[in-house]
Order: sequence, then structure tokens, then C-alpha cells
Amino acid sequence: VRGNLDVARKAPASPHSRVWTVERLYDIFPVLARLDERKGGYLSGGEQQMLTIGRTLMGTPDLLLLDEPSEGLAPLVVRDLGRQIQQLKEEGLTILLCEQNTKFAIALSDRAYVLEKGQVRFAGTIAELQDNEEVRQQYEARVAPQAKPREEARAKAQMVLDEVRKDPSKFAVLAKHYSLG
Repeated sequence: VRGNLDVARKAPASPHSRVWTVERLYDIFPVLARLDERKGGYLSGGEQQMLTIGRTLMGTPDLLLLDEPSEGLAPLVVRDLGRQIQQLKEEGLTILLCEQNTKFAIALSDRAYVLEKGQVRFAGTIAELQDNEEVRQQYEARVAPQAKPREEARAKAQMVLDEVRKDPSKFAVLAKHYSLG
């Protein structure tokens, strides 16, 4: 991991570029710190995604382009990666996120561009996206406001627990039928 990061190190292209160090990356991606001596080929998908972002940052970019960073990753890894991307954003790094996971993208973005077959179908703020009735009707499942995801998840979990309490043998079947968010 460290070797991959060191080889990607570049001098800043502009005086406004942020200089990245391995230690600073390890602060943002603590998983990589624990894997410092591991070979890159032996990392999980999420760890490889973090290493890819870290290598890119070592090149001191003014703009970070992330193309489908959540693709193929487990939900917990996506959540952690989202936190790390949010931290980069809060540090002032400009990020262009291309993502089909709209929940993930909406949580991290200030603005949205909905593209369909190479055409821009919508451009605006996240609030405007969620308030735009035409866009909502066309892409309902993708851009619906995530008003109360925790309450919905809790309600689903409570429903599952109630069913399991009634008949513990149903647990395996319920686990296949309910997504807890």
C-alpha cells in the first residue's frame, strides 16, 4: 500500500494545489494505515477503491474525478467510503462524482446533473432536483427525497423482530425477504 502511494507522489501543479502525504491519507483512510505493508493485489474491493483514491490524491490534483466509486462494494464499505469522500469535500477538494447510486450521490453532492443517453436532462442543486416534479416522475425511485431513512429502517427492523418473536423459525425466511436498509 505504501509503495503504491509513494510511487504516485507528484509535485503540486499549481500553487493552489494541496500537498498530500501518506500520513495525511492514512488519517482519512485509516484502513490503509493498517494495511501499510500489504501488497495492493491482496486488498478487498473497498480497500482497492480507497487506495485508488489515495494514489490519485498523491498526484496533488485540483479536481478529483470519481467514476462510480461505490460500484460493487458492500453497503458498509459504501457508507465508510461516503464518509471519507465527505471529509475530502469538507477539506475543500473539488470532486466530480459520476455515480448511479443516487442515494450515495445525493448525500455527497451540492449540485446534480441527470444524464440520459448523453443528454443533460436536469441541472441544479440537490434540493431543486428533489423538488422538481417532472424529474421526480421520470426518475422517481432514483431521486425521491430521502426524508426519513432511519425511521423507515427502524420500522422494517421492528417488523422483522416482531415476526421473529412470534416464530423464531421464520428468521431465515425473513432475512431473505426484508432489506433493513
